[in-house]
Amino acid sequence: MLQEASRQPGKSFRVIVTRVNRDTAADRHVLVTGHKKLKEVAAESFVAEVKGKDIAALGSHRAVKWVTLDAPMVPTGGVDSSKLATLYDLAIGAPALWSPASGSE
Repeated sequence: MLQEASRQPGKSFRVIVTRVNRDTAADRHVLVTGHKKLKEVAAESFVAEVKGKDIAALGSHRAVKWVTLDAPMVPTGGVDSSKLATLYDLAIGAPALWSPASGSE
């Protein structure tokens, strides 16, 4: 990500910032440098929009554990539902009760 950011210093990158010990100084750093905090991800992380030229400095801030690209989720294919199965019947010791081929109703 740093290489891409250095090649495109003016481009905005959507990143996930993980805080050191939930230190909100990382959040303030993003805001003070003129960038946008988009949303909280967990108690220790948030999503921000940061210019490429500022990513290295953000990553070296004392309150930042790491910075990673918030890559978009893309579908990679469908799920063949005929391949899905459950282990619940075996876990409770009742395979005959759950078997679709168990016979009459």
